Amino acid sequence: LKDLIIQEVVDQLHKGFNRKECSKLYYRKYENVFIILVKIRVRLEDGKKKTSLRCILIVDEFNELCLILHLYEKKNKENLTHMELNSAKKMLDYYYNKLIKENQNE
Repeated sequence: LKDLIIQEVVDQLHKGFNRKECSKLYYRKYENVFIILVKIRVRLEDGKKKTSLRCILIVDEFNELCLILHLYEKKNKENLTHMELNSAKKMLDYYYNKLIKENQNE
């Protein structure tokens, strides 16, 4: 299912943010581009049944890349807990600070 998940994530990101299927949870701005914590609804058809997943990722518009932090089935878990969301925000902040430090050293 890896290829299907990747394709669905890419498709949802191309459609833009602030929709039911793709929402910003948190962001930081660097040189007019954003580093964003995103929650994406991923719908897959795996054989005879449809599976709905949630994907939490960091979108780095500066380097044009995505980092998947967490992937889970909606039927097993509706939303991130407050602690999980805070942990994801801390990961984004860590990534953001490293990005700034690397670019200041160039």
